[in-house]
Order: sequence, then C-alpha cells, then structure tokens
Amino acid sequence: MAQVLLSNCRIIEERDLRIYYLACLLIIVLSFCPGAVFAQQMPLALRDNAIMSAFQLLQVNRDKAMTSSFQEAQMRLLDGKFKEAVIIKNKPTPSFLSNFRLRNHPYASLESVLDDNVDLSGDHKKTAFSNKVILGLKNNITSKYLTTILDLKLDTTYYKNRTRSNTQGAEVKLQNYFNLGRYAFSISDTYNNNYIVSDNFVDSDLFEHYWSNTFNTTLSRDYNRLGYSLGYSYIQTEYENDFSLGNDHTDHTFTFKQYLKVATKTRFMFDYEHGITEYIHQQPGASKDFHYDDFSLGVTGVLSAKMTALLNTAYRFSDYKEDDDYNKITATGKISYVMSPNTNMALTYQHIAHDPGDHTDNFRENIITISGDRRLSFNRRFKFTYDASYDRAVYPKGDIRTKRNTRYSWGLGLIYNFREWVDLSLEYDNKQYRSNVDTSYKNNILKFKTSAKF
Repeated sequence: MAQVLLSNCRIIEERDLRIYYLACLLIIVLSFCPGAVFAQQMPLALRDNAIMSAFQLLQVNRDKAMTSSFQEAQMRLLDGKFKEAVIIKNKPTPSFLSNFRLRNHPYASLESVLDDNVDLSGDHKKTAFSNKVILGLKNNITSKYLTTILDLKLDTTYYKNRTRSNTQGAEVKLQNYFNLGRYAFSISDTYNNNYIVSDNFVDSDLFEHYWSNTFNTTLSRDYNRLGYSLGYSYIQTEYENDFSLGNDHTDHTFTFKQYLKVATKTRFMFDYEHGITEYIHQQPGASKDFHYDDFSLGVTGVLSAKMTALLNTAYRFSDYKEDDDYNKITATGKISYVMSPNTNMALTYQHIAHDPGDHTDNFRENIITISGDRRLSFNRRFKFTYDASYDRAVYPKGDIRTKRNTRYSWGLGLIYNFREWVDLSLEYDNKQYRSNVDTSYKNNILKFKTSAKF
C-alpha cells in the first residue's frame, strides 16, 4: 500500500504540464505578432476602463477576511464616473479591437525563509530553512473596450532539512475585462495544481496537495449615485491521495453588491452572498454538504483630506445537511490616516460572535490590527513597513474553566527598489499563541525576497 501511494506522489500529471506548455506556446506565438513588445507597465487606457478593470479585479479576488480593505478600495475606485463616449458626426465609430496593444511581462522571484518553529510546537521546536522560486510570464492584450490577461506561473518550494514538505505548483490564469459604456463585464478561469515532489512519504503535508479550477464572472453597472454588481463563481477542488477520499468538493457562489452615494464623501454599501458547497465522494449518512447566506451592510466616508473611515456589520448563516447549523456576526470598524505623501497607517477593530449549533461551543473574538508604511526621506528607494495584531477569543465555561486563547503578532519590513524592475525586501515576523487550555507556542520568521518584473 505504501509503495503504491509513494509512486503516486512521484508522478507529475502529464495533463497539467501539457496545459502549461500549450499556454506558454500561445504566449510565444503572440509575442511575434505586430505591435507586441516587452514592457513593465500596461499602456494607458481610457479612465473608464482602468477604473472598472481595477474594480473587477478586486471583486474577483476578494477575501471575506479582508472585507474592510476591499470596501475602502471600492469607494475610492468608484469615485470616478463613467462618461458616455462622444461620437463625432461623420466620423466612423471605433471598432471593438481599436487601439490594439500587446505587452509581455516576464517575472521571477526568489524567497528565502528561516522559521525557528515550523511545526508551531510548544516543546521540541524544529527550525526549517526553505527557498521558494517563482517563474512566470504575463501577457496583456488591450484595446478600447477589451483587456485580456494571460498569466502562467510555476513555483517550487524546497526545504533544506524537511524534504517531505517540498512542493511544486503550476497555475494558468486567463482574465477578460469588457468596458461596454456604463457596463463592465469580466470573465476569468484559473487552473492550479499543487503537488508533492519529495521521496519521503510519512508526513501530514501530503493531505494538502490538490488541483483546482476556478471560474469567475461579474457584471457591473454604474449610475450617477447608484451602482451594483452581479457575480458568479465556481470552484472544483480534488485532492491527489486516497486518504482525502470524501474531501473532493465543488463550490458555487452567487453575489450581489450595491452601493449608494448619499453625499460627495459618503457611501452606503450592501452585499449579499449565497454559497453552496457539495462534496463529491461521501459515506452514506455522513454528508458534509452545506449552503450559507451572507448579508453585509456598511458605510464608508472621507472624514478629512487625510482620514477615511469604514463601519460594517455582517451576518452569516450556514445550514449543514447533517451537522449543526452555524451563525456568525461580525462588526468592523476601520480608520485610515495619511500623515504625509510618504507615510500612511490604518487601525482596524473587529468583534466576531461565533454561534455553532451546540451552544456550549459559542465564543467571542476581538481582533485589533495596526499597519502602515513609510518611504524613508533619506532615500526614496527605501520603504519601511510595519504591522501588529492582537486576537483574543473567549469560549464558554467548560467543565473546569473558561477557555481563553490569545494571538499576538508583529512584523517589520524593509523594501529597496534596486532598479525600476528589481525589488529587494527583508521581513521579520514574530507570532505568539497563548492559551490557558491548549499548548502555547511562539515562532520567529525571517524572509529575504528578490523579485524582478520586466
């Protein structure tokens, strides 16, 4: 049995490499097309297209844990109004592919990480040193109404003293943005394969290797004071080993987002999300399928020339087919302050109420986060970053005592823009976990990263 599983771990699926090589060949062919050049930046497009492209990209990649950051960015990006194109009399209307431009962007990065407690253990700490290499090629095709991005990426992580944790990944992403007057439409598909490449079979990391395919599409409309967006996402995830039988699943997500500009500097926002998760292989009578409804209501505004604020509350109800239902209420407050053109900071507070079906597991969580960055005055190539967070969770009283878990973290970073296309960065992170019931731990992480974008 072990030999069969070991042989499966060593095989790199040929279909994944075929997809990657075919996509690479497509970009190489496009590179020889007339007008194709290498450039670090995309050509300047119409303001309408730039605003909605950035807005759509934020929506596609939105993470629920970063709701406050997304909505602040959404407010700023949508401040510009779409303007109808003026068609000059007796002049032909521009074609769909007018102002066609093709740009190629190779990129690469090397990240070295030293972690003094890679297993997050209270005792018997193990230090790990790893190198992560990313190689990619991005192709941008732009015109008056269309932006297409094809991104190919390979990444490999190698551990010096933990070869069983070595991984490789391949990703192919295709994104399309259409600017149709006051409408904006986007469609994208991403294929990702993450697999093990080591010869050592005995490791829990084996359970994390998978392949997935993600499809996203959104349609947005902007009025004078009102805007909305409709979205759909489909994700299929399959794991590579037999131990994960029963964990392969599909996710369907339907979203509706709306904002109302009640004043020049104030905006109300309403978001609704409906998600369905279905597991492919399940044991009879042990279904893990569930669906959820997520409602979010918030207001964001510009308090002064240097300060913006966000208040948001969200309610999520998860209905499990076999397990107990789950409720979660989140209240968020965020203040961003720009001290100078070189310095900005943000303070975020979140209160989360977790209410599982079994009320003995209810707990409350308070999270405080401070972050910011500063471009150093003695040399504008240097930028200093910092962040700190405090997360405290209090569980109901158990058989003996009330459980309390606290997480502390803080980090410092220094980024140096060596050239216009080369960045060097050095980061340090300190993380601590303290509990009066569970095992406490702390770890220090030191990262050095070099990245180049052409």
